[in-house]
Amino acid sequence: MSNLSAEIKLPHGLTDYGEKGFAKLLLQRGMAFGYASVLLRRNGGDGYVCLHLLCQSIEIILKSLLLLLDFKHYAGKRLRKFGHRLEPLPFEVLRIYKLNPLNSELLAEL
Repeated sequence: MSNLSAEIKLPHGLTDYGEKGFAKLLLQRGMAFGYASVLLRRNGGDGYVCLHLLCQSIEIILKSLLLLLDFKHYAGKRLRKFGHRLEPLPFEVLRIYKLNPLNSELLAEL
């Protein structure tokens, strides 16, 4: 198994169906981190912890989107090269899904 991060292991030898299922599981896990961040914030949670959970959510969701489109290509070293750096992930997702990047005005706002 390859490491996606310290907590997530990528299985080897999955069928195409299994690869999609695993990527969807990661997507659900990423969404759960986002929900946890929102719930914690609404209930007076520490801002740093909420932000940390939100960043984990974004990282896992973006990585799951890469795996959903091309599991064999991104499983292993290609996905690990991103580490926990959030900056390059959205651009890679935009590139492989052939989407236009945000305009500079909207990007600056975010």
